[in-house]
Amino acid sequence: MNTKSFGPIEVKDAAAGEVEAVFSRFGVRDHDGDVTLKEAFTHGHPVKISAYNHGSWEGSLPVGKGQIEVHDDRAVLKGRFFLNTTAGRETFEVVKELGELGEWSYGFTVADFEQGEFEGKSARFLKKLNVYEVSPVLKGAGIGTQTLSVKSQGASFAGQCEQVLTALQELTSRGAEVLAKRREAGKGLGSESRDLLLKVSDELECLKHLLVEPAPEPESEGSDDELLREYLRWVGSQHGLAS
Repeated sequence: MNTKSFGPIEVKDAAAGEVEAVFSRFGVRDHDGDVTLKEAFTHGHPVKISAYNHGSWEGSLPVGKGQIEVHDDRAVLKGRFFLNTTAGRETFEVVKELGELGEWSYGFTVADFEQGEFEGKSARFLKKLNVYEVSPVLKGAGIGTQTLSVKSQGASFAGQCEQVLTALQELTSRGAEVLAKRREAGKGLGSESRDLLLKVSDELECLKHLLVEPAPEPESEGSDDELLREYLRWVGSQHGLAS
């Protein structure tokens, strides 16, 4: 069984123990000298979430389950911890509290590979993998691993804004890096990435509208108090009362 570690991770629903974690990057030579190809993973493939540091290989019960989502440049775990178990609940809390210090790894066997050269260095190109589990770990073979953001229910609005800002800054940095590499290869962004970035841009435009102050209402000839006094004077005159 082989393992590799990557990031980031995002807690999607704290009450349900749901997470999303990047556990593989495509087209990058890692510390093991491997380059993982997009076709190495199967979209929608179910996987277990192992106890910490792949502990389930040594007899510890799994702490959750999920499935693999394959994107243009990464593979993502969409999973849920078993919060009704002590191990699942404790592991989820550790993952949440570690935040950007946390890393994820996956256990696999190689079904197909090819030796070659990548950026002037010898590399093993992983073409097909059998992925059995993913696991939170202390440290692994991944490149540039970190947690982007952790969202918990009940966070203040300002806190949510800060989390989104951090995520956008990371997205901008990562996007510039990916685009630079693809341009070197004479390519642009993939259609999926472009569509998602356009959706992000649309949401940001919606946020900008929240910052626009409402236009002041045109001023009447008199203030509300003055209009009220005029009305009371008219009522008094109709009933023979002094103004």
